[in-house]
Amino acid sequence: MKKIIFSLCCCLLPSLSAGQDRQDLFTVDEIRIMHNAGIKVAFPGQRIAQVLPAATSPHDLLRVELLDFSGSSLYRVPPWLKRFTNLRKLDLSNNHLDADSDLLETLQAMPRLDVLNLANNPLFAKEPAASQSLGPVWQRLTELGELSLSGTEGRAKNYGSLAPLWSLQKLDLSHNRIKNEVSVLELNKLSDLQELKLSHNGMSKFPGTELPVQNLQLLDLSHNNLTEIPYVQMNALKIWGLQGNGAVRLADDYGDLFSLPNLRKLQYDSGSDYDNLSKLPEGLPEKIRRSTCSQGRIEMGQYIDNCNGTITDTKTGLMWKRCSEGLSGMNCEEGEAKEFTWNDAVQRFKNIQYAGYSDWQLPTIDELKTLVYCSNGVKNTKNGRCNKGSEMPTINQQAFPNTPATNYWSGSPYADYSDNAWYVNFGYGVSFSDYRNVNYYAVRLVRSEQ
Repeated sequence: MKKIIFSLCCCLLPSLSAGQDRQDLFTVDEIRIMHNAGIKVAFPGQRIAQVLPAATSPHDLLRVELLDFSGSSLYRVPPWLKRFTNLRKLDLSNNHLDADSDLLETLQAMPRLDVLNLANNPLFAKEPAASQSLGPVWQRLTELGELSLSGTEGRAKNYGSLAPLWSLQKLDLSHNRIKNEVSVLELNKLSDLQELKLSHNGMSKFPGTELPVQNLQLLDLSHNNLTEIPYVQMNALKIWGLQGNGAVRLADDYGDLFSLPNLRKLQYDSGSDYDNLSKLPEGLPEKIRRSTCSQGRIEMGQYIDNCNGTITDTKTGLMWKRCSEGLSGMNCEEGEAKEFTWNDAVQRFKNIQYAGYSDWQLPTIDELKTLVYCSNGVKNTKNGRCNKGSEMPTINQQAFPNTPATNYWSGSPYADYSDNAWYVNFGYGVSFSDYRNVNYYAVRLVRSEQ
């Protein structure tokens, strides 16, 4: 009798196991829900993801290498997700997930992941998830090449040491609460990292020696509380984001001929309202200009240097001549700014040819006033004048170098007195009117790109 019972058990075990497998697989209804929700997948050999076909069988679905659940209103990880052990790309961004044990176990079951996107999930917003750490997960995901944890509301301890991710090339940790605890992440051990985003993290200290500077090409430190940037050698760096940090001072060594040799774009607050890098190290602007103009143009906050003697203002859509009339050279260092009567300037500079355009002219007074820049960020509310403490000239000197702190004609006559026309004084950033056939003032030409 015992032998018969033992034989029956042996026969039933495979069927019970198969039943368990079927139970763990997703149902036809779940496949239909994913199809209707637009969940994207990519099967082996497919380069472009597509919406999951409604007729996909549960067993075929297990073959996918990419799953995109972004923006799918997930509040918990489906229990069957951990069965995708061959998954290469997983996008769970823009959902409502917590860093609970289900999420951690699911990720640890996917050792072949190359791309993981958890951005914009409140992983660590509430207890008990706020005390969780993703550190143990990284031990299993050593093949990761791209990782996004942006907007997951974590502190450095929640992410733990990222040192096991030795293959990582792109890392986004922006919009979190890391502050000055970057050392906990051990980023300096990620020797292959090329792109690092740490914006919006409340950092007040530049984490120079804690960064993987060997091959770093993009470093986004924007919208923190940085003030002093000591020198760190970053030979591979091409794009450096520092905007939104208040007044930042770069170490003078960054202006050295051989420092930052590959820098193409230095992003900072630059325009008529505020400039948080008004005093760049000597030599750095020219170095960036030389290297970047070989590629086409330079972005400087709201301004774009078109590398042909013109500047485009992205806020107004206006294109300006970089140099005042009479000046020329890479940084407007040759010649001297010439002055003209208003009538002479209007006639002389109407529709002249320059940089391939023939519609240059004197700016209106409203257009000219958009160039006024107060280095201390403050204007007098009554007359628009830059308050005491602003540097002269009151114009962005990176975009418009060697501008004299003097009067510049607009093309606008003064309506109340026919002998007068409007001008802007770039010593104080204030506008007045004056006799247009008597006074000699400087000129900067403009055209519309609209």
